Amino acid sequence: MKKFISVFALCLLLGIAMAAGVQAYTVTDGSASALVKVLRNDFSCHASVVDTFLYGMASGISADSIEASGLTVTDKNGAAVTGAAFVGTGMKLQAGGEIAEVVIFGDANGDGNVNAFDMVEMKSCLLSIKSVSGSLLKAQDALQDGTVNLLDLVYVKKHTVSFNSGFQTPDFLHYGTADNTNWPDLR
Repeated sequence: MKKFISVFALCLLLGIAMAAGVQAYTVTDGSASALVKVLRNDFSCHASVVDTFLYGMASGISADSIEASGLTVTDKNGAAVTGAAFVGTGMKLQAGGEIAEVVIFGDANGDGNVNAFDMVEMKSCLLSIKSVSGSLLKAQDALQDGTVNLLDLVYVKKHTVSFNSGFQTPDFLHYGTADNTNWPDLR
């Protein structure tokens, strides 16, 4: 009976989010590329490129450290990003002729950190106050189930507020990949 109530509550939450006009999308698995190889080797990220989106990159990585690995970082307008600025969702990484747009799960505002500002952004989108698309929408799907809903917000909130020394990136955002491997059991 307890399991039925949990499933019913989950379906109710998903129904409310879908009624609010939350968009859904599907992520397919991709193959290793030059960008992925650099991120896996130099930053121990479980990265993958799928449909020009780069998944699995950790938050809190500076543009300088990315450039030191031979990659180029640009913002959404194509301007170079340098210095200590964090690489965030929506920025683009380039290795040779390959360009991929960064998606950091939980980084809903694109600043390269996962914190309370991202929760505010997610809440605004869930309440249809604001609309986003592309990498910013994909970053809000912290559970990587193909749908952005209240459960993603709760998951980011749970892991963000559990840290005492500022807003650090939760481990679950460091190791997730587009094919749902390396994620903690939510039970």
